[in-house]
Amino acid sequence: MVPGTEEVVGNAGRQGPSTFSTWIIDGGLPLLAHVHVPASGRARGVVVLCPPVGRAHVNTYRGVALVGQMLSERGVVAVRFDYPGVGDSAGDQRSPTIVSDWIASVRRAIEYARAFGLGAPAVAGLGVGGLLASAAVAECGGTADVRGLALWDPVLSGKQFVRQQQLQYRIGTKTEPADPDVVHLPGLDMAVNARDALAQLSLTTTIPEVRKLNAVLLAVRAESMRLPPVLELARQLDTEPMPLHGQDDFVNPFGYVGVLAEENVVGLVEWLAGCFEAGDSPVRVQVTLCAEIDGVQESIERIGKTGLFSIRTAPLELSPDSRLVLMHATSNEHRIGPARLWVEVARAAAREGHLALRFDRRGTGESGVVVSNERTEIYDALSRHDANAVTRASGVPSSRIVTTGVCSGAWLAGYSAANAKAGGAVVVNNMVWTMRPRKMDQARIAALSRRDPSRDRGESAGIRARSIVRRSLPYVLWLWLGRRGSAQVPEVMLKRLHRRGVAPRVVLSPADTDFFYKQRGGESLERLGRRGWRQRMVFAPQGDHAAQEAVIRGIVRREVLAALSPDRTVAGSGGEPQGE
Repeated sequence: MVPGTEEVVGNAGRQGPSTFSTWIIDGGLPLLAHVHVPASGRARGVVVLCPPVGRAHVNTYRGVALVGQMLSERGVVAVRFDYPGVGDSAGDQRSPTIVSDWIASVRRAIEYARAFGLGAPAVAGLGVGGLLASAAVAECGGTADVRGLALWDPVLSGKQFVRQQQLQYRIGTKTEPADPDVVHLPGLDMAVNARDALAQLSLTTTIPEVRKLNAVLLAVRAESMRLPPVLELARQLDTEPMPLHGQDDFVNPFGYVGVLAEENVVGLVEWLAGCFEAGDSPVRVQVTLCAEIDGVQESIERIGKTGLFSIRTAPLELSPDSRLVLMHATSNEHRIGPARLWVEVARAAAREGHLALRFDRRGTGESGVVVSNERTEIYDALSRHDANAVTRASGVPSSRIVTTGVCSGAWLAGYSAANAKAGGAVVVNNMVWTMRPRKMDQARIAALSRRDPSRDRGESAGIRARSIVRRSLPYVLWLWLGRRGSAQVPEVMLKRLHRRGVAPRVVLSPADTDFFYKQRGGESLERLGRRGWRQRMVFAPQGDHAAQEAVIRGIVRREVLAALSPDRTVAGSGGEPQGE
């Protein structure tokens, strides 16, 4: 057994089904994985769940976890994991060999699952995960290694996927790629060579080996059942497709994270559970909580009474001058940030001698049991409680903490920084400047996601009236509305931060800059300046509100690292508002 690894037998005395989080460190770069174990601590089989990549990885994260939970309730262990360069796993997403690394990681996850003492696993792949799983299974060669394969709404052609994703990136960010050596997809950067390798993948090339398996499932969207490519694939696999309902709302939702109804995947789960015979054995899981990644150490932790999932990144040698950056996720996304921004910033900060903590608040990522049709609220009491709890439990004096986040995560960063009197806050693309925001559920988030923050949409009388009021009210009355929570006045949050001794840095995309000034942010800055309060304002030359675009991500990275090292020289770092 690898040093630092503990073997957990059964359910470790826990009540109900349990999820063990671990690093898979045998055979390559450390991979973050989560193992769902039945309540009895005994199981009749194990399934490896291969996720999609890019934006779909974030959208479906909790839904894939729900499938893992459902399997454990049926006496089957489930293993979820992140590929190299994806999610929290080690590796550079821009590596030219990343696609072959992804396929190799599926084989590593299969070997890890085989060590549980439950025999050969079944494998399920969602989206691009179907492509990768089929390629890995084809390379395994034989039913002794894999019991069955479920292609869950699979991507049929890597070439078609790449084309669609590149187009979505351009539409979503309204920019063209600036670096000819890097290909940008929603939620993912790739080297050109890796893009070409992904484009060469096709399910049809793996069919001869996949057909050797005892069981193969093709589960596709109900509306795609009769499409010629699907019918041809089913014919070659000699299987009848299983229809999936509600899949588009799950994988490509309006808003941030997809919602999965249990009834929409019960057929898939029952098929996977049916790959194994009756009878059970004790589950033996190897759990590793710490791993060295890119010259730094990352540790899996559970924080507070509610057990919030977190990953702490630390330098191999901690300095007395080390600070900590606390990262707040956007909306109901999990902890990795846009296009993995928080993972990469955390490791960069640790290489400069600082600490980083990224976490999942309740109802997101690995914090809390997933429920069918889950709709986690934002700006609510639980969000605020979790933000404050993580700050208190960070193990670092608040004066040495820098908080950061994008959109709703930016609001939580400002809110918790002010409460704790933190050393700094990097607020990115914030739209809610009041300290009394309305809580929002999934439906409200979806509605707002259809709106461009740079302008008032719609033709309703209410929207037109608010626009007139905003422009014509005396500023002191506008500010009064902001303090009541009825308007978004930047002075409200910025003044609160200054009064609590927090040094704010504000990064805004072009659309968010427009929104900032429409909310009379210029007058806010003038009033703060008259009191001697200065904040660094960075107006990005390009980028989107969600900070998926590469340029604004680079700016955020620079600003966070600069906030951790106050003596570090940064261009345009004077107190007056600076363009970028």
